[in-house]
Amino acid sequence: MSNNQLEIIHSKLDSLLEPKQEAMPTNFNKTRFLQNCMVVLQDTKDIEKCDAQSVARTMLKGAFLGLDFFNKECYAITYAGKVQFQTDYKGEKKLAKKYSVRPVIDIYAKLIQDGDELEEEIKDGKQVINFKPLTLNDGEIKGALAVALFEDNGMIYEVMTTAEIED
Repeated sequence: MSNNQLEIIHSKLDSLLEPKQEAMPTNFNKTRFLQNCMVVLQDTKDIEKCDAQSVARTMLKGAFLGLDFFNKECYAITYAGKVQFQTDYKGEKKLAKKYSVRPVIDIYAKLIQDGDELEEEIKDGKQVINFKPLTLNDGEIKGALAVALFEDNGMIYEVMTTAEIED
């Protein structure tokens, strides 16, 4: 991407950010955000084929959500000459922790592979899971397990097969 294109995007993004300062997260640092965006855009494949206004608007979505492109919490991805905003799992985790009605302690996911043990049960009215993965398991991936732990000692989880994940 040429320096001229970066300057145009920087200018458009700066002009879009200015009137929307009050909508930004409280700890939003405009200068840092703009610098990070410019660094990330230099490495974004085919970004030079996209309209500068649409690139700036895509970057603005990250600013509104308080997500950082540089830390790979979200991405500007080009598809057929258009740029689209996409969150990464790190960004999804950050948003869940920040905006959840039930305060979140941690969110994590694990692959379930052939030979791993997974038990699900309800004990005294509470969901209980027991996952025992084999150490250094190269078995076929059967699915995945995602868990959210809450400050109130609660938990929710989801188990999905590889077919459900692919779907």
